Amino acid sequence: MFKLFKKKQPAKQSFDEKITEIVTRLMTIQNRMDSKARAMQIRGRELFNQVVKAKIERDEERAAVYANELSQLRKMMHATVRSQASLEGVILRLEAVKDYNEVKKVIGPVAAVVMAVQKDVGGVMPEISHGLRGVQDLLDDLAVSMGTVSSTVTAYSVSDPEAEAILREASEIAAQHLKKEMPDIEGGQSIT
Repeated sequence: MFKLFKKKQPAKQSFDEKITEIVTRLMTIQNRMDSKARAMQIRGRELFNQVVKAKIERDEERAAVYANELSQLRKMMHATVRSQASLEGVILRLEAVKDYNEVKKVIGPVAAVVMAVQKDVGGVMPEISHGLRGVQDLLDDLAVSMGTVSSTVTAYSVSDPEAEAILREASEIAAQHLKKEMPDIEGGQSIT
């Protein structure tokens, strides 16, 4: 009779299931970031066209206001694209993990990259930063369950060479994407 009132313990996930859950969450976050980036890109085109229109009308003050707003938007887009590339690298690393020992080697750098991305998008997209905090918690739980860190250590530094390489690669990809996707004000191009 007392068995009816006992709480059922949730089944413990295997490390494969935990990795799959982390990858799924990261892909969801990446998709949300992609939609935000598209919206920023559209807004950037609108702002650029407003700058051009103000210049044609010789309204320098209004052109400067739009140009400043476009500059801030580009900074946010750069952070977003860099973060997307970083998350893509993390997802690929986690999907490539085949066994327990590989996970032990990869978990620290992956957590460092996730934390760096979380800080990068914190002011720009707080809801995505919150989602990344959940992923960070999952990574911490995985690390603790594998015995790679103590339960009191939850922050990682980006001093790991692999994490730095991921962030460096992501920055290069972000710069390339921004050059392709955003118009150059000095070049005088107009997007219609």
